[in-house]
Amino acid sequence: MVSIKNIAYRSLPNQSELFLQYIELSRHALRFFQHSPSAQSIGTGLCDRIIGQQFPRSGIAPILRRQNKSYECSAKTLERIDDLENPDCVAILTGQQVGLFTGPLYTVYKALTAIHLSDELRSRGIRAVPIFWMETEDHDLAEVTHQTAFAPDNSTRAIDYRNMLFGNTATSMRPIGSIQFPDSIREVVQHFVNSLPDSAWKNEIGSLLNSTCRPGFTFTQSFARLLLKILGDSGLILFDPQDPQTKPLISHIFQWALEESDEIHTLLEKRNREIESAGFRLQVKFKDRSTVLFYIDNGERYGLERLDSGFGLKNGGRKFRLRELRDCLANNPEKFSPNVLLRPVIQDSLFPTLAYVAGPSEIAYFAQVEVLYTMLNRPMPVIWPRESFTLMEGGIR
Repeated sequence: MVSIKNIAYRSLPNQSELFLQYIELSRHALRFFQHSPSAQSIGTGLCDRIIGQQFPRSGIAPILRRQNKSYECSAKTLERIDDLENPDCVAILTGQQVGLFTGPLYTVYKALTAIHLSDELRSRGIRAVPIFWMETEDHDLAEVTHQTAFAPDNSTRAIDYRNMLFGNTATSMRPIGSIQFPDSIREVVQHFVNSLPDSAWKNEIGSLLNSTCRPGFTFTQSFARLLLKILGDSGLILFDPQDPQTKPLISHIFQWALEESDEIHTLLEKRNREIESAGFRLQVKFKDRSTVLFYIDNGERYGLERLDSGFGLKNGGRKFRLRELRDCLANNPEKFSPNVLLRPVIQDSLFPTLAYVAGPSEIAYFAQVEVLYTMLNRPMPVIWPRESFTLMEGGIR
C-alpha cells in the first residue's frame, strides 16, 4: 500500500530564508518578484503577455529538432517542438548543469515538475511545452564529476570521478558540455554500479549507464541521452545553448549587456542592497568590476570585467575596447556566454517562458535577476518551485 507524507520545508536544515518566505507567499519576499508561485499567476493574463512578445520560433525550432534527434528523442518530443512554432504556445522551462549520470537527483525532479506543469496547463486548454535548458557552458569540472550515492551497506558515499576520468590534469576553464569521455568512462561506470546496493534494478541501471556513457561521447550527449531514456515518452524538449547556430539569435541581448554594463551593475548593486536590508542572504555575489558576460578565448571561458578603458578577461590577461567587442559580437557571437544572472533573460528571449521551474538557490537569485527584466521591459515568468520527494520501498520505509 502506498502512503504519502508531506514534510514542511521549514523542518529541513539549511534552507534559504528568502526561499522559505517565497513559497509561503510572504509579501516580504514576493516584492522581489513579479509573480507569486500560484496557479492564479499562471493564468491567461500572463499567457497573453508572454505570447505577445517576439520570439525566434522559426529560428529555434530547427535547432531543437536537430539536437533532440541526435539524442534519440521520442516522437512526442518532436510533436512538442512543432507545437512551439505556434504563436499561442508557451514554454515551461527548467535546467541544470550537464553532470555525470545526470548529476544530482533534483535534476530529474526539475524535469518531472516541468513536464507535469506543462501537462496540467494543456489539460486546461493552454498549449504548453516542457523545455530543459542543459547548462553546457559552465566550466566547473569538479562539480559535475562529483557523485553521492548509497553504498551497499545503505550508507551514503561521496565520490569524485574527475581523477579517474581525466587524471591529474590542471583545472580547465573549458565549457563542460564539449568535453569528451575518455576510455576510462567504462571503468567509472563499473565502479559506480558496483558501489550501489544490491537491488532488482542494479543490472538495468548498469545497462542504462553503459549505453549512454561511452568513450567519445561528450558530457552533453551522455546527459541528454540518459535523461530522455529515464523520462521515456514524456515529450520533454532538451536544449544545448552552446550550439553555434543559437548565438546569432541572442546576440542582441549580449550587445545590450555590453552597452549597458555600467547601468546593469548599478541596478544589481542596488537590488543586492535591498535584499540584504530585508534580512535575506545574497545568492550570487557581484563584484565591483563584474559584468554579466563570459568570453570564450582559445576554448577557455573567462569572466568579462569592466575596466577604466574598456573590458578585460578575469585571470586571462587580454583587454578589449568596447568597439572590439562589438565587432567580435557581430562576427563571432559564439565567443560570448551569459553568467548565472543574465542566463534567465537569454532563456526568455529565445522561448516564450510562462514559468521557470527552480530549486531553492535559483529562486533566491531570481530575486536579484528581476531588475534586468524590468530594465528590458519584459515580463518575468512565474518562478515555480521544483517538486522534491523521496521514494522508499515498503521494507525500507
